[in-house]
Amino acid sequence: QQSVEKAPFATNKQINITYKGKDRNRIVKAVDIFKNIHYVPLETNDAALLAEPYCIVLRDNYIYILDIKMSGNEIHLYDSDGKYIRHIGQKGQGPNDYLGGLHIAVNGKGMLSLPDRIRSEIINYTQEGEFVSRIRMDTISMIKDIFLNDSLLLVKSLYNRPGHLFHIVDVSNKKVVRTYQPIKNRMYMVIFPESMTDYHGKILVSGYQSNEILEVTLDGVKVRYVININDKMPPKGFWEQKASSYSEIADAQKRMGYIGHIPCFAENDHSIFFYFRGSLERRETIGLALIDKTSGKSQAFRQIELAENVVVSPDFF
Repeated sequence: QQSVEKAPFATNKQINITYKGKDRNRIVKAVDIFKNIHYVPLETNDAALLAEPYCIVLRDNYIYILDIKMSGNEIHLYDSDGKYIRHIGQKGQGPNDYLGGLHIAVNGKGMLSLPDRIRSEIINYTQEGEFVSRIRMDTISMIKDIFLNDSLLLVKSLYNRPGHLFHIVDVSNKKVVRTYQPIKNRMYMVIFPESMTDYHGKILVSGYQSNEILEVTLDGVKVRYVININDKMPPKGFWEQKASSYSEIADAQKRMGYIGHIPCFAENDHSIFFYFRGSLERRETIGLALIDKTSGKSQAFRQIELAENVVVSPDFF
């Protein structure tokens, strides 16, 4: 059963996090911050060896992994126990092949969509690996996608400055329903990736050059949360200012100590978990935060200890 979203933690609010002193070197144990931890050992054989897993999708007891190794993209399918099942599609010049992508999305019916950023097409396959369709896109370099529902696919593409574009694609009818620019006048945000997650049918987007967590709708976006770390949030209009280059804005961010990037964000009924960072060169502006939605209590830390001698600093999750 799909649970109903709880409401003690109000949306469209500012979340204030303190990240000072010992928090900047603090390592927390995974068992102390997560209610359940489940490790899945993936089967390893000649067909299933992974080189550079770039996108992982968990859907209906299956694990889909896009591997962008040097010899070419490969899409692997595993069951929930990590047993290898099959490849889906293949890189090539054939009518059912793809040339290259950085992301995959899977809907509730097991259809997998890969934005082929080289061909400017959306390539669709069944979970069984059968080719379904390709949808021609009038855009360049599609880098992210996620399903709004079983038919509508949200695709992010790079765009000539300033900003990027969102495309809503009906994969059943093979047509683009709507294209819009979610954030205007961000001169350099196309350089960086964004996080897209699904929570109760809502698509939540976070990324660089923004302290806002956006909620995507068919008509556009609205602000769900504003993240404020150590009261070092850039002033309104900071990222939209005109500059001769990105380095000019980055230097100002570093000089002022602003934390203006939320590269990854996740939410469930109980918690909010996100990764934040400021200047790329300043360690004290990089960390993780976990918020209890019921009590509103938060904690910030630098790394997570998964097991003895296994410590990670996850950039994406």
